[in-house]
Amino acid sequence: MKLTKGNNAFIVCTHIDKHHVHNHIIFNSINLDCTRKFRNFWNSTWAVRRMNDKICLEHGLSIVENPKPSRGSYGTWIGDEKVLSFHEQLRRAIDAALEENPRDFSDFLKKLESLGVEVNTDRTNLRLRVMGQTRFTRCNSLKGDYTEQAIRERIEGVRIVAPRVQICRRLGC
Repeated sequence: MKLTKGNNAFIVCTHIDKHHVHNHIIFNSINLDCTRKFRNFWNSTWAVRRMNDKICLEHGLSIVENPKPSRGSYGTWIGDEKVLSFHEQLRRAIDAALEENPRDFSDFLKKLESLGVEVNTDRTNLRLRVMGQTRFTRCNSLKGDYTEQAIRERIEGVRIVAPRVQICRRLGC
C-alpha cells in the first residue's frame, strides 16, 4: 500500500516451498481507474526491498543482510542459455560455410549441407532450413550480408564482411 499509495492492485506471494521463505511482490502497472501508469523511479527496486524487509522483520522472519548485487538485465542473465532463432542459426551456418573458402556458389551450398542445413533450389529464391525448423526460410529474408546476392559477392571477394563475433564484443552483445 505504501508503494502504490492504494492506487494500484497488487499481490504479495510468500513462497514456503523452498529451503528459504521468500516473497514476490507483483503489482499492476495501471492504476485502479485506468488513468495513470506506475512510473518506475530510480532505485525503486531498493525501495521495494526495504519495504519487504520491514514487513519480514515485523513478522519475525529473516532478511538478507548484505544482498549480492544484481547480475544485470534478464538478457544478460539468460546469456548463452537463450535458444537461437532459426534465422540466427542460418546466419551462423552461412558464416561457417564461408570461412571454409568455397570455390564457387555450388561448393558453398555443399558446405552448407555438410553443416546440417537443408538447401532447396527448386524455386526462384534459395531456401534454407536448419534442424528442427518445419518450413524453409528464403535466403533473401535473412537480409544484409546474408542475401543470395550478398553471399555470391562474399564468395567472389567483392563484398568484405567484418566477423560478427568481433562486432558483438565491441557493442557488448
